[in-house]
Amino acid sequence: MTVRGKGFPTMAVQTSPKKDSLRVALLVVLVSWLVLGSIGVLLWFAIKAATGQFRNRYASIEIAPDKVMWVHFKRTRLRMASTADGLDGANWVEPEESEWGYLQFPPIALPLQGERPHAWQKIEVAFDWCSNDCYVEWWLTREDENGVEWTYIGEEEVRTGKSPAATSSIRIPEQDNAKLEVETQTRIEAGEPEVGVALTLTLRRLELIDVQKEGESVQGHVRVLDSSGEVVGKEAGTLEDLGLLWGEPYYSVRVANQGDYLCEGTIDAGPLGGLIKAQAQIGRDDWSRAAD
Repeated sequence: MTVRGKGFPTMAVQTSPKKDSLRVALLVVLVSWLVLGSIGVLLWFAIKAATGQFRNRYASIEIAPDKVMWVHFKRTRLRMASTADGLDGANWVEPEESEWGYLQFPPIALPLQGERPHAWQKIEVAFDWCSNDCYVEWWLTREDENGVEWTYIGEEEVRTGKSPAATSSIRIPEQDNAKLEVETQTRIEAGEPEVGVALTLTLRRLELIDVQKEGESVQGHVRVLDSSGEVVGKEAGTLEDLGLLWGEPYYSVRVANQGDYLCEGTIDAGPLGGLIKAQAQIGRDDWSRAAD
């Protein structure tokens, strides 16, 4: 997002002792608030650790009706085994720091051994470090009719239990045609209208964060057209490049006026839908809400 501003001449300003005292008081309050907040966070982690919520958590993944993969989290490590009793002898896996600064375990391949749950040929899972809840990242792979390998990467939130008996099975996502949606946002920046566009690709309950073809991320495309059909903005990128950050589209374009616009999106989903297209309209009502 680019914000344009105007420069103004600088002036020497004298401040009164009362204003200086007020600034010092506000600074003391702010520092105290930050210190107390930090102490509160540390106490929260200490209580969680003391009650064992960071010590032992369990989850299970249903590969087949009679086959389950067990997961044991202990503090910042995990291990997996084909039986709950086998967890004690399994090797620990250490987490890695993601590009966003949080701990995440590397993808681990599930031992399918001939099974093909929901026709996936290969399944990997990557867990975030967690307590009661955590996110599991699925890496789901299948080949198309030409033998080309496609991998669909998505994440969802799952619950863990205090013991193997207290867990509920995590179900592997089913194959289906992927669904593409175009999300739009109108805003006024420095008095100029701007249109934001994002792509969202889902596989039933699973929101996909990447689609890979032979290990390379597939590029999606977005276009913004005005009421005369002229393209006023376009962009290509991965689902991450063309996605949302804190509810705001990554991609945006300045437009000439607060008129009607058509936003288009396309992406190749391979064997789960081929080339998918979606559209969204922007009208006067959208600009009225942006002005509010």
